[in-house]
Amino acid sequence: MVLKKLRFKVIRYKLVRLKNIFFLPTIYELRFFFKNKLSFIVNSIDTTENIAIYDLRANPITFDFVHFLGGASFFFKDKGGKFRLFIVSDNAETTGKSTWENYGDIINTEKQNTRIYSLLMPIAFCFSQCKQSIDLIKPKDLPYFLNKKNNIYPLRKKSNFYNSRFTGPVMDYKSIFSYILNSDFKPDINPPSFYNQVVKNYFEFIKNESIKKFKYVITLTLRSYEFQQARNTLSEDIDFLNNFCIKNKILLIIVPDTDRVPTKEQNLILKKYKNVIWDAPSHCIFLRLSLYQESLLNIMNLNGPMALSILSSKSRSIILNFGDETHSSNAGKSFSEKEYGIQENSQPYSRFSCLLQWNKLDNLELEEHIKKLCPELGI
Repeated sequence: MVLKKLRFKVIRYKLVRLKNIFFLPTIYELRFFFKNKLSFIVNSIDTTENIAIYDLRANPITFDFVHFLGGASFFFKDKGGKFRLFIVSDNAETTGKSTWENYGDIINTEKQNTRIYSLLMPIAFCFSQCKQSIDLIKPKDLPYFLNKKNNIYPLRKKSNFYNSRFTGPVMDYKSIFSYILNSDFKPDINPPSFYNQVVKNYFEFIKNESIKKFKYVITLTLRSYEFQQARNTLSEDIDFLNNFCIKNKILLIIVPDTDRVPTKEQNLILKKYKNVIWDAPSHCIFLRLSLYQESLLNIMNLNGPMALSILSSKSRSIILNFGDETHSSNAGKSFSEKEYGIQENSQPYSRFSCLLQWNKLDNLELEEHIKKLCPELGI
């Protein structure tokens, strides 16, 4: 008798609970409904939305994300321009997976997951085309937000996106570079204006505190990684740029690598010239982008941050040793032509006010590029 009453109470409770879900839902249930189910219902109607999907189970959490968003901006430029960005993450070992040599040993899973918020999200916010709609979601939630009328980037069979087990495509670099090489399109990339003022104030502070007088600022972004060390900033380049800036009364600001201190060789040169080293932009995307925009010129090796400087709407850049074959697994003349369609000795980024130094440690070529990009120097 007691068991029957207990069983009846359990059944009655479940029925009441089921009724309440529909008529008296809790805050959690309302939140889930509006976040997921309502989106599913809305997307089931004949609506068209521009959607870009960056799946971290197939793509790395690096500055390459800048090129992905540049490609998405170009793809949607004739479809209204604005798009909604979904960053798909399962918070597991597969997140930000990279097949590049020993990259995963140097940047572990914990660091990768942190970079979602310190790197990817701020970069996305700088793109005016998607800054109003950025979502970090799990694979199982993605189908709720899609319908077959959506314009989806990158292009793939849409039916696959309705299966949460389907992993999104790996970024197609050659396709992305085709718009850089064959169109006049420039994405709109800018940080919050507050950060530009911070950089201007910093320049003024240095001018007031410095004994040496200068009118312009040039940045040198260091690469000091253990991964593909041949791409690291050469001490000879640091030496040449210091002498060039001293001769022309220019302040050289060093932006160190995000995850690594300067190498022993780099440190020897930096101490020799007592360079201004500003590490805050290394850890803040908004500040880094503002620094690149407010400086006369930005110089760096082939590394991640170069994408931010190149595609930014205001900055000028030079990429050092671009044709260096000693790191041909990810750069060099033959690799660039094969993977990106960039011809040897060409200047594919010239419309972005960026020039490539093709010949390693060719100071004459580097100086000519500086003169061309910065005529106000009068040299």
